[in-house]
Amino acid sequence: MLSELKKRKLTAFFKTFDSDNNGYIEQSDIEVIVNNLTAIRHEAIGSPTHQFLHDKYMADWQGLLQATDTNGDGKISLEEWFVFHDLQLQAEVPYWRAGEKTSVQFLFELIDMDGNGEIGADEYALFLKAYHVTHGAYTIFARLDLNGDGHISMSEFTNACEQFYTSDDENAVGNWLFGEF
Repeated sequence: MLSELKKRKLTAFFKTFDSDNNGYIEQSDIEVIVNNLTAIRHEAIGSPTHQFLHDKYMADWQGLLQATDTNGDGKISLEEWFVFHDLQLQAEVPYWRAGEKTSVQFLFELIDMDGNGEIGADEYALFLKAYHVTHGAYTIFARLDLNGDGHISMSEFTNACEQFYTSDDENAVGNWLFGEF
């Protein structure tokens, strides 16, 4: 059973996907995120970068929809989102750790736009903007930058992701991964 803290975090995460704020995650919401991620890279719709992001996100969307949409209406409600994540927390290998390249690794590389192996404050702010988090990006970044060196390493990011999904500690820095909760 999800704790109230986890529900608050997952609700905030859900809202980063719900582009039109209609209370559901739909394919059109995912397409908006892909277009936002393309735009922050100064790439055009239809460019190879856009096509790569579109293909990756649509494949992930189909997998998420299949695993989450229990009533078969083609969209994900907040309640379905909670059930999915509750089941993932009980799984031997949750989705964010599974696969050849884990979701955490993919996300890190996606945010690290210059490919230098670290996430800078501006990169993180652009990423959050693509996901509709419009305020507090630099404050959030500072919380996640545990050693204060001005960058988030893969280790810091992995720890933050793990805390986001699993921690019931109100003060865990990973709680802030996707904005205010």
